[in-house]
Amino acid sequence: MRDVMKLVDFRHSVVPLVQIKQLLSFAVGESTDEKLGRILNRYCGSRATLYVMASQNGQALGVVGFERSDSAEILHIAVDERQRHRGIGRRMLDQLTAVEALAELIAETDRDAVEFYLRCGFATRSLGEKYPGVERFHCRFKVGF
Repeated sequence: MRDVMKLVDFRHSVVPLVQIKQLLSFAVGESTDEKLGRILNRYCGSRATLYVMASQNGQALGVVGFERSDSAEILHIAVDERQRHRGIGRRMLDQLTAVEALAELIAETDRDAVEFYLRCGFATRSLGEKYPGVERFHCRFKVGF
C-alpha cells in the first residue's frame, strides 16, 4: 500500500519549524537562518503559500511554495535528501494543482532542476545566462493538457 502523503499549509502543520527551514534550505541558495526566516514571513502574506508534504506518520518529506498571479508561480520546491527520486516532488505538484484548483504553473529554475520539471510535463525554455555563468530556465505547465 502506498504511503498516504498530504499537503498542509506550513502555518497549520505539526512539523517543527526547524524541519521546515531545513527543507526550504534545499531550495534556497546561500541559506542562513535569517534568510529562511524572511522567506517564511513572505509566506504569511495573502498571495504566497507554503505547503509541507507530510507522511501519515507526520514525517516532513518536502515543501512547495507558490504565489498566485495570473498563473501560480512556484517560488520554492524541495524534497528531503533521503526521500528524493521517489515521486514526492511530482505528488506535491499534483496535490497543489488539485487543492488550489490551479490551471497553470510556472517556475524559473537552473540547470540542476530543469530535468525535474521536464519529467513532470512542463514546457521549458532557456532564459540564457541571467547571472554570470548561470543559465536559467522558464518552465510552464498547463493543467489538463
